Formats: sequence, structure tokens, C-alpha cells
Amino acid sequence: SVAPVLAASHAASVDPDDVRALTGCIEGPSLDSPHREFDLGEVSGVCRAVCYGDHGCDPHVVPPSVLKLFATGHGDADKAAVIHAVKRTWGFDAGEDDDLADAYVLARLAYALVRGPGPRRCEHDVVKSILQPPPHKRRVRKSRPKDDV
Repeated sequence: SVAPVLAASHAASVDPDDVRALTGCIEGPSLDSPHREFDLGEVSGVCRAVCYGDHGCDPHVVPPSVLKLFATGHGDADKAAVIHAVKRTWGFDAGEDDDLADAYVLARLAYALVRGPGPRRCEHDVVKSILQPPPHKRRVRKSRPKDDV
């Protein structure tokens, strides 16, 4: 897989003694992928095992829409837009390989989580949403009035 190679190339520029550098990102499942849950589970398990076992870190699971938002500024961008944004924004040519472009964006996002986002607002928004997620709203059940019997 290309993702570890890309992540390693970014990790090489991070001080190995910096504990904050121990982070990783994996892409979450796409809800539009029929019958891929076992494949996705196996790959996700292997990635998590490497992060936990080799580096002692918990990877951030990044939904596809967040990956697209980080790369293009739009959470509903298509694969071609992500490939184009990777080349335009960071100068990395993924050719026509959308998996390579996604892996590159994940490596850039992991790097941004450690060293801070780039100058674009979408990068700041995504990093903030991961590092400082909004609190979960608790549902409050409304009690129904009891009928007098």
C-alpha cells in the first residue's frame, strides 16, 4: 500500500522525540460501498494494529467527506476534484490514481494534526473538528402526560 510510504515520508520531517508526532489517519468506510464491510474491516484492523503495536497511537478515522473537505474545500467533491486539488495545493502528482490521492491527503491531514494546518480555511476547520470535536448533544425525552384512568 502507498499510504504507509507517504506517511513515512512526512514522518521523516518530524522530530522522532516529539510525542505529538505519533498520530495517523485512516479513511472511514463509505456508506455507498455495498458488500465491502469485511474488506474494509480487515484493512482497518491491520492499519489500527500497526498504529497501536508499532507506534502506540490511536489513528483518527476520517470520513470520506472530511477527507474531501480537507483536500478541496468541499465535502461532496468527486475523485477527479481530489486528484486535481492534491496537485494544485501540494504539488503532488497522483496521476489518475484516486487511492494514491486519498492516501496523500490522509498523510497531509495526519501531518496537520501534529504540526498545524496549512493556510487554507478548510484545513483549519477540519483540524479543529478532529482535535476539538463539539460535545454530543444529549437527547432529552419528553414525558407524555399520563391519562387519568
